[in-house]
Amino acid sequence: MTIFSQSNYRPKSYFGSGSVEVAAPARAGEGGIRRLATHKDSLISEPAAGVRTIPDLIDYAARVHGEREALGWREVLGVHEEKKTEKGKEKTWKYWDLSPYKWISYTEFKERVEDVAKGLVELGIGQEDVVDLFAETSANWQLMSSACALISTPIATAYDTLGASGLTHSLNEPSCIGIFTNPSLLSMVLKVLSDTPSVRFVFYDGTPSSAEEETLAKIRKVGASVEGKYGIKKMHITDLLSLGRSRPSILLLPNRRPTPDTTACIMYTSGSTGAPKGVVLTHGNLLASVGAVHTVFEPHLPAGARYIAYLPLAHVLEYVVELCAVFCGVGMGYGRVRTLTGQSIWKGDGNAEGESDTKKALGTGLGDLEELKPDIMLGVPAVWETVRKAVYAKLAKAPKIAQHAFEAAVRAKKFTSAMSSYTSPSPSASTGTSGVASALKWVPDLVTSTVQRGVDGLLDETILKQVRGAVGGNVKFAVNGGAAVSGETQEFFAAVGVPLVQGEFFLLYFSSTSPLFCAS
Repeated sequence: MTIFSQSNYRPKSYFGSGSVEVAAPARAGEGGIRRLATHKDSLISEPAAGVRTIPDLIDYAARVHGEREALGWREVLGVHEEKKTEKGKEKTWKYWDLSPYKWISYTEFKERVEDVAKGLVELGIGQEDVVDLFAETSANWQLMSSACALISTPIATAYDTLGASGLTHSLNEPSCIGIFTNPSLLSMVLKVLSDTPSVRFVFYDGTPSSAEEETLAKIRKVGASVEGKYGIKKMHITDLLSLGRSRPSILLLPNRRPTPDTTACIMYTSGSTGAPKGVVLTHGNLLASVGAVHTVFEPHLPAGARYIAYLPLAHVLEYVVELCAVFCGVGMGYGRVRTLTGQSIWKGDGNAEGESDTKKALGTGLGDLEELKPDIMLGVPAVWETVRKAVYAKLAKAPKIAQHAFEAAVRAKKFTSAMSSYTSPSPSASTGTSGVASALKWVPDLVTSTVQRGVDGLLDETILKQVRGAVGGNVKFAVNGGAAVSGETQEFFAAVGVPLVQGEFFLLYFSSTSPLFCAS
């Protein structure tokens, strides 16, 4: 299906009547309260019986999905810089050399969550403490978050683009005992530590550069007492995991498991004015949202599918979508906005052209989308526009005949889509038309439909198949949220056959209530 037919998402096809009125209007002229017909008598509170907290969710996933792919990531094998002159100004461009995806199963995910949780307990982090997650979206973000959830330690979220004042506020307001971050953000963490007296632990991942190692050394000295003891403990997440793994007994963990009313997350939003606003979300809030997402989208979230995870986990939308992926047994392959397409991927000296072998790429030379080949993708207009531009940038280097063939294919798809929107009037018994004449009235539609399928099939399996490779070639369900995509971008994805849900589907997300999903 294409965007011209809106999408393959049709709520009434498996919800029957869609929504029903469950309460009369409070005032004349207002509408009544409506609910999904399949849940008209009660609100959704859990995705499955007994799954009401994040630890319940992880236990369920390990039990039901076991050895399926859970979390996948790419190792950074190198970052290369090239200087280019654009419009008379010299700029430095960075290119990432990335490995193939590495995966852990849902069974392994549960084991790692327990090990990190035991490590946190061993360090003395309690239920009344809060750990701030100031890091980019990654498998380790999800691991740290889930480990905190297992021992009823709330997390606070902070965007990795947050400035010093916003980060300071997100650490001080909930009196965070620790912070999890990335090497590239360590300098910002160091900048605020002198103003955040409650912080005692700095957890980090990745491979710090020599400059970042120096920053870590400075972090360790922050808050030193008069006796010369260091006030801040720095620890790599692999060391935290090893610490927990060395403590085989988990007798303490069952006593730390949360209830649906336990605070899971304090999600800091930028807010329109003033300091970031912290919204308190319980395990019950989040799992009810997971249940709602699963109810609406279950046909599009099959176990074993792959989801490209790259939007900010500091936002409740991505956070809940990933929790829903865990419930469904979907593999989450983590990517980065800057490496989604191949434009910022290192392919050797000369980069895209690969003119020299002096600096060969150690990785695959592919962007995250091409490497992962996701089945499911969530994006905002800027992301879809980036993908479209990447396709045209690649096309610009192709022979003219290939460029003309693509443009012709797009025009042909627009034409066949317009044909599909036309339907001849159905014959009526009241017209007195004979059986033969009545049947003949359907011939134009039959011919139109046959031509459309033939042309679409030919284009999809030849020219446009290569273009779909820009998003991996396997996307079966894509959602645009935040705002409407431009008409140009909308037509592009319609033509190449990526089922981008837009128009009938409205995605609303409010941190104060967890995500709200509705469809008309």
